[in-house]
Amino acid sequence: MSETGESTASINRRSDDEAWPVVLSALQDGATLFVHRKIDRAAVDGLEWRDPRSGRTITRSRALRLEREGVLYAIGVDRYALRPGWPNQ
Repeated sequence: MSETGESTASINRRSDDEAWPVVLSALQDGATLFVHRKIDRAAVDGLEWRDPRSGRTITRSRALRLEREGVLYAIGVDRYALRPGWPNQ
């Protein structure tokens, strides 16, 4: 719980909801998500370092949920990409 009484889960959900449009835009431009196990977050990887979307993160649990929903697919160990043809499958 934070000092405002908001749970960690709701803070993470709100953070993911705010970051998802930016992360999705980066994935549509060919970036990938790399899961950093130590911080349990998936960061945008594969863009030029000057791109403001580079390094934006969502929680690992959101990335795994998106994989189960068919939005992302695993392309390696702890690395995900946007499923080809999504959302027009």
